[in-house]
Amino acid sequence: MKLQKILTVVAGVVSLALLVGCAEKDVKEISVLIRMMPAQETFFRDQIIPEFEKIHKCKIKIGGFENEWDIVKFLELEKAKKHGDIALVKVPFEMTHVLVQKELMSDLYVAQDTSVVNQDLAEYHPLASGLGYINDKPYYIPRKLETRTLFYLKSKVADAVTAFPKHKDRIGKELKKLNGYGLPFGYALEADPNEWDFYDVYVVGNIWANTEYNGVKMGRVAHRGARYGGTALDLIDKSLQLGATKEDILSLATDKVAGMFLWERMFVESNVYNPAMWQDQWKGSNIYNGIKDGKVYLSVLQQIDQFLVHGWKDDPTMPTFLPDENDMGLALMPKAVSFELDAQGKYKYEGTRAQSTGGWWWGIPKTAPNARLAYALARFITNRE
Repeated sequence: MKLQKILTVVAGVVSLALLVGCAEKDVKEISVLIRMMPAQETFFRDQIIPEFEKIHKCKIKIGGFENEWDIVKFLELEKAKKHGDIALVKVPFEMTHVLVQKELMSDLYVAQDTSVVNQDLAEYHPLASGLGYINDKPYYIPRKLETRTLFYLKSKVADAVTAFPKHKDRIGKELKKLNGYGLPFGYALEADPNEWDFYDVYVVGNIWANTEYNGVKMGRVAHRGARYGGTALDLIDKSLQLGATKEDILSLATDKVAGMFLWERMFVESNVYNPAMWQDQWKGSNIYNGIKDGKVYLSVLQQIDQFLVHGWKDDPTMPTFLPDENDMGLALMPKAVSFELDAQGKYKYEGTRAQSTGGWWWGIPKTAPNARLAYALARFITNRE
């Protein structure tokens, strides 16, 4: 009798465990945490999610976050619940290691068989999939890689090149007050932005700021200016271009980092930058609207920015931000050079055009109610079709 009772208890525990396990796997309503541009989110909600719900007979709820550190707050709250809701999170690269270190993310082998995961990840660019590995385990499915290139309006660059002889003496005198020499020795403004360095951006921006367009003179060069990661990354990249090391970036006190801030100061004081970028704390969408409104002629954009600015005329939900779609130009990043010149008018040092690579990945929290369904959704979102 005693043995029978023990067996009954054991059988009950095993049954309960099986029921709990089945319940977790059978959950058909999950939440996804994202941050996207309005047009992106509309496409995601209207085109991608309904198709997945139809195929998998499930319900996907969509939540959003503003600041990348909000992800930590949301997932910590999930841990405090009896049953979590968030099954998939769109994670920026700078948060990938943070979330794993805080033990908030599952590795992908928890969600799917090892052989399947390895086979799936082989479909992505090796750099993208490789950046999703932490401690030799895959934690993230790539969404996109990002790097920055120079965006400009072809017609306005042509205007500046044509007008340069008229502005050359004025700009030279202004620069002499700032760098002690003027324009660099033998300076010429190339028509092709792929040949530019930091001084060329200064020159065209200065010409635009002193030329009346639509009845207004204003700075028409811009980059992100809000107090968030996008702005910080722009400044870090410029420092690295000038030759700063990772240690220099952390200290914020070395000559190459100071050189970056000097360039930023000169762009501000000479009215090269549109002041709204810091007054109104511009993010990407603000730059898009600045382009549309004729307030931005040159900026630094990532690939997705370029796609959204150009628009897609076959889709009425993705209109162009360009006055003329054929006027959009893209180029390599300008070469970094020192603002300071030596006695002969030569750069005191020269850097590179290199830019960092980052991006976004899909991750599955440890509290995900159905990790296998979340994995399937991440694969569906990022598949080749």
